[in-house]
Amino acid sequence: MTAGRRQEFSRFAAFRDPGRREAIPDPNAAATFQASIPQVTENDWTALYTDCLRLRRTRLLPLMEGCVSAGATALSPHAVRAAWRMNDGSLLTVATNFAAAPAPCETVEGELLYGPGLENGMLPGLATSLWRHA
Repeated sequence: MTAGRRQEFSRFAAFRDPGRREAIPDPNAAATFQASIPQVTENDWTALYTDCLRLRRTRLLPLMEGCVSAGATALSPHAVRAAWRMNDGSLLTVATNFAAAPAPCETVEGELLYGPGLENGMLPGLATSLWRHA
């Protein structure tokens, strides 16, 4: 297995040198497995992922079967808004801004499920907001 893995890596410029390939760990070694386990500590990212997965499981997943796209539009060169008609007839709208500057976004009336929402018709920079509405 190790010889095959090292041969496979020889196609990459960084591993053309046989000495570099020798440093590739044995994929079947227990130490390689242990070293691959992420060392996760509670921080802002893990809290964010936990919150997003909980929101998906509890609020979105029950509505997803049979949902259909209700369209998408660019808000700016770096921002987009998309919506889906959920199986209970409600709309789920997401707006994401990948730029640091705020982007104009048509007001969404409804329950803000995630994110900062809008500020005076503007989606804040580097933000995503999610609404459920009629």
